[in-house]
Amino acid sequence: MKKSRIIGLFTAFAMAFTTVMPGAVQPAYAEGVVTVISQTSLDSALAARTTKKIVIKSSAGKLKIKKGNYSSIKLEVVSSRTKIVNAGCFDKITVKNASAFVEKAGGNDIVTTDSKLKINIKKKAKNTSVTVDKENSVTDINIDGTAAKVDINKPGCKVTVNVNGELEEANVKAASELTLKGANSAKTKVTLTDAGAKLVTEEGASTTPVSGNSVVSGNSVVSGNSTVSGNSSVSGNTAVSGNSSVSGNTAVSGNTAVSGNSGSGGSTNPSTTPSTSG
Repeated sequence: MKKSRIIGLFTAFAMAFTTVMPGAVQPAYAEGVVTVISQTSLDSALAARTTKKIVIKSSAGKLKIKKGNYSSIKLEVVSSRTKIVNAGCFDKITVKNASAFVEKAGGNDIVTTDSKLKINIKKKAKNTSVTVDKENSVTDINIDGTAAKVDINKPGCKVTVNVNGELEEANVKAASELTLKGANSAKTKVTLTDAGAKLVTEEGASTTPVSGNSVVSGNSVVSGNSTVSGNSSVSGNTAVSGNSSVSGNTAVSGNTAVSGNSGSGGSTNPSTTPSTSG
């Protein structure tokens, strides 16, 4: 009887000792996966040497990740009400759900599977990559720093990128719509590799070359570009006009209007004769 009481007291003491207080880190130590719900638990998880992956599940309005090298840690965000402000360098960042994501660090690869997300790449951020990997999602990206690329991998997406800093390249790999705007959007190399991919540019920022693509088609307007060249097909567009050069394309055909372009040489089998007179 006495032995049973001792065992019972020991068990109760052990349970009390291991009880997780509100806001504390709730880890799965074997896998190194830590789920955090507060700023305090987030800071503790970042500092722990055993952490391999952090999952943010919080109702907080804002959480901040301090500057640091967390290259051995994967970050996952599942917090619809939370704005994440990140200054750390991670192995990989996946945003499944957040109110917004602010990037201040360098060299991070950000994958979004959120149905609607705003991403702000600040001035100090360098070589950031963003991948949109959710069908029928809406993503707004503001770039004040430098970004290596934006990839759109899933169909039905509407991605708007405001380039006031630098974006080296944008790749639309599915039947989705990319809108480029901002003071430096004309410097971005755009590649459309799907027949349903669409590029939209605003007036005054429509000098982006449309070149090296397998298909440039189904757009209401392909105009105001310095170069529309090296494409295997430029077809099915309502208007291909006002471009300084439409040349070197395998096929420029089936377009409602191909006119007002200053150069159209080197394109084969054009069924609609380009005009250089406007």
